Amino acid sequence: LSWMQAARVTLTGMFVSMVTPFAKLGGEPLKMYMLRGNIGSNNASAAVAIESIMELVSSLLVVFMIAVVFFSEIPAAYVTTFLLFLIVVGLALMILLKIFFTPRWLHRIINWIASKMARMMEVEKKDYAEMFSTAFYAMWKSRRLVAGALSVSLASKLLEIARLWILFLAIGIALPLKEVAIIWCIILVLLFIPWLPGSLGLAEFGAISAVVAFGIAPGPAASGILLDRFVSFWLLLAVGMAALYIAKSKGELPD
Repeated sequence: LSWMQAARVTLTGMFVSMVTPFAKLGGEPLKMYMLRGNIGSNNASAAVAIESIMELVSSLLVVFMIAVVFFSEIPAAYVTTFLLFLIVVGLALMILLKIFFTPRWLHRIINWIASKMARMMEVEKKDYAEMFSTAFYAMWKSRRLVAGALSVSLASKLLEIARLWILFLAIGIALPLKEVAIIWCIILVLLFIPWLPGSLGLAEFGAISAVVAFGIAPGPAASGILLDRFVSFWLLLAVGMAALYIAKSKGELPD
């Protein structure tokens, strides 16, 4: 893939995920659809599956590390939320890995999906489960590339924490790093909860409450969080919409 095509696929997938109430409800399948012409359906689905695993692993690792290091600093009202997030995401990741690395389960699930798709559209009769497994395991064995993908995903989380710190600094509030890290974790947890597209309302209210819990006045707390949401949601939404338009103009998506 070219860098620009990878950017279009990523941003378009993020746009679709952000406008649906459940995390990655449509973004991941759309990325598979856009990639299939270049690398084939099986490679596309395997690549997106590994990307999703890396995203879950990196989110779990960062939240776990912050919870362990700054546990005593977490507001009491959010301790249970942190623990539930770690348990739920940990279980989801374990189930996902178990499915991917248990050929019998994987074959049954993929063949079931293929049979359902065959009822709605013309699908060639192939062993899709075997084709996906071959592509997935081949990619997974490339330890260097998997480690690189995980490193990039982890780095993106650190950049998001830095963004939150910088935006509060821009309005004259120098939050300690530990507080910024905890607030970022709370925002991430809220984004995982099924709600309105982009967790509108829920993310803002929960994050502002968390900032206030650290002793910041409601006004400045709301300003900092709304500024962060503008950059991380509304601005990204606009960029994703532009990527969607460009993808359609290049024939990567149907009109």
